[in-house]
Amino acid sequence: MKGSGKQVLLNIIRRLSTRILGPELLADATKQIRSGLLLHGSTAEESFEHMAHLRWGSIEDQWGRKQQGIASTSGILLIQFVDALLETQELEAHVRNSLPELSNAEYHALEHSLRVVVSAMQMYEEVNNIEVNEEDLDVEGWVKNLTSKYEHHFLRQGKLPPK
Repeated sequence: MKGSGKQVLLNIIRRLSTRILGPELLADATKQIRSGLLLHGSTAEESFEHMAHLRWGSIEDQWGRKQQGIASTSGILLIQFVDALLETQELEAHVRNSLPELSNAEYHALEHSLRVVVSAMQMYEEVNNIEVNEEDLDVEGWVKNLTSKYEHHFLRQGKLPPK
């Protein structure tokens, strides 16, 4: 077996989070995500116990659109858990106390980044039709486009873009 735990987990997340899986594939997806989390995280006894409470879940939102991703066995998606955590004033106070050098803008930027990264690990039915094959993905084009927009955002305010 070759590859680091990180490589294996990211590969599994990439494969699972870029398409909506039918109900018949969810059990296998659960085996995959549990294995990836164990390999990258830890195979200590408590990690196996934690994995017993996780699965690759599928829910429908209030508009009937499917969302799939890492979930509790009761059906709470990881992004829902993260959103609930980040909404608590106690968590924000704890972070600010632990990291006093963190500015308000930095706190909110990191909070936003956490939500974006976690949401990228799940699949939303409404974006299923714009997902492309890996070989057709234009990462460089997107980086160029968004870097230009980032710089333009600051320049139109008369500021130099932060590097």
